[in-house]
Amino acid sequence: MPDQEDAATRNQRLPPRRAQRRRRRAFMAYRRRRQAKALLAGGLVLGVGATATFAAWTDQENATGEFHAGEFAIEANINDGGWQSTNTMLFNATGMYPGQSVYAPVLIRTTPDTTVDGALTITGEGTTGILAPELSYRATASVLTPTEAENFTCGEETFTAGADYVFDSATGPEVPMDSSAESNGTHTVTSGAADVVAYCFDVQLAADASNEAQGQSAEHVWTWNAESIVPD
Repeated sequence: MPDQEDAATRNQRLPPRRAQRRRRRAFMAYRRRRQAKALLAGGLVLGVGATATFAAWTDQENATGEFHAGEFAIEANINDGGWQSTNTMLFNATGMYPGQSVYAPVLIRTTPDTTVDGALTITGEGTTGILAPELSYRATASVLTPTEAENFTCGEETFTAGADYVFDSATGPEVPMDSSAESNGTHTVTSGAADVVAYCFDVQLAADASNEAQGQSAEHVWTWNAESIVPD
């Protein structure tokens, strides 16, 4: 402790005011050193807290989905003409006589690419002309497998009492061709051409057809409306 003793001895030799100032400066220097140590200790504590925050670990996962819309379409096979999106029903109706019936089949299915089932309805738009009011019709429907549909025949024997009548009934053709009409109920056609709805039409010239109907002709359009069935 010789240096401290020398400093004390020197301070005793200084005038009182100078000695007092020197002691004050020494005390302030000592106080600043203590404050610096306290701040350094506080900084170290803060540094430890910050390090703990950045040490948290995170992770993230992503999922990707692809979405494809399905397809829905129907096609018809009329008079063994092959499956087509558009077609014309043909009756062997040349030279009809009063009371005669003529028959024509229509097969409807979904296309092979169709992914949902569908509900079928039919509308007859009606026609005009001298012959139109002398004609009337009826129709039945049967849901068949593709193999059964290949052997489907449409004729008088189709119109039995237990048949599924789309237009009219077993009593005879009574839907006038000169009026619009809608089918009775709907028929389901399965996706992917899994089955076939086979229709049979019977068109009859009235037994009491007027003389004015001779040599006349008429055209009539039936439209199949298909609506996809939304799965439950």
